[in-house]
Amino acid sequence: MAGKADVQTHLNDRRGALGSLFTEWAHGDLGPGDRADIVEHYLKDGGIGEAQRVGGGNSVFSGDVTADPNLPQVLVVGRHDVEDLGPNDTVTAEASIVGPGVATRFGPTIAFAEGALAAHALVGEQPVGLSFLSLGDGDGFADIASILPDRA
Repeated sequence: MAGKADVQTHLNDRRGALGSLFTEWAHGDLGPGDRADIVEHYLKDGGIGEAQRVGGGNSVFSGDVTADPNLPQVLVVGRHDVEDLGPNDTVTAEASIVGPGVATRFGPTIAFAEGALAAHALVGEQPVGLSFLSLGDGDGFADIASILPDRA
């Protein structure tokens, strides 16, 4: 039976990728499209599903296209671009991982995604269909909701 060690193994395996993600995010010269690229690559590389640009091209949607359509569907909505906060408004953990944190609002999306992936490692399958929407510069949920795939 899967257990706590499986979750810890998952998190240890992801540590390097997350450190690289946060380091890339911290560059001050990234525009909205660059940040959307980072989000898209994170969702694809993390195995979270098929990622696609939506809205004005700076928002990213990712959903598991193989999930059972009869399962309850959960859409996690986050935001990765906030104009009034700079890229250096980050949170530094004791272990020297620098991340976007709550200041840029991408941090909570990552935390939820990593938690879902760790839970998946623990139980082996998800009891829900899980999709993510990370809103980028110029897009609001009302702008995007009508163009999301039916499964979201």
